[in-house]
Amino acid sequence: MGFDWKWWTLGVDWAAAVCPLLLPISFLWDTFSYWRLLLRFWSSQGATDHQKNVRKVQKQVLAWRADGQGRKMCTARPSWMSISQQKLGYKDRMFRVRVDFLQDIVRVDKEKMVVIIEPGITIGFLNRALVNIGFTLPVVPELDTLTIGGLVMGGGIESTSHKYGLFHHLCQEYEVVTADGQVVTANEEENDDIFHAIPMR
Repeated sequence: MGFDWKWWTLGVDWAAAVCPLLLPISFLWDTFSYWRLLLRFWSSQGATDHQKNVRKVQKQVLAWRADGQGRKMCTARPSWMSISQQKLGYKDRMFRVRVDFLQDIVRVDKEKMVVIIEPGITIGFLNRALVNIGFTLPVVPELDTLTIGGLVMGGGIESTSHKYGLFHHLCQEYEVVTADGQVVTANEEENDDIFHAIPMR
């Protein structure tokens, strides 16, 4: 087995050409996204749009029921947005539901020490926003690009989990669009079977 110098050289040229372009674009996109989140939170636009966004999800689920042709549902999040390096080809055969617009902080209740958020917001943006108003979460996983929905469904863990548990142990309540298109609230008192079934699924 020999070393292919040509491919190694191409790799260096590719990195040298792409990095000076992509790194500034990535920085600018992150800055824009974070300030968009803060402005929507400060103006209460996230709270105003939340119910409208939930209705968008309901509408898609009802469309699946009417014309899903027996396919399973999945989110429409593309492979390139995943933290996995592999292509998620299974989604090509499924009915994809867009949830990318669910990325806001809906409300922070400083008295009850509770934050109401949508699942598409990343832990990095959420923590930065909370720190700005003097709060943080007991469990803050180190990968900033993980979404809150992903942390709940994927068993989010961090070093403080030894004391506070996995990320979903912080959650007191979920708002869920069910497979029949209904919106239900799930907590320890109401729909507790759904509340306990959601994490790690």
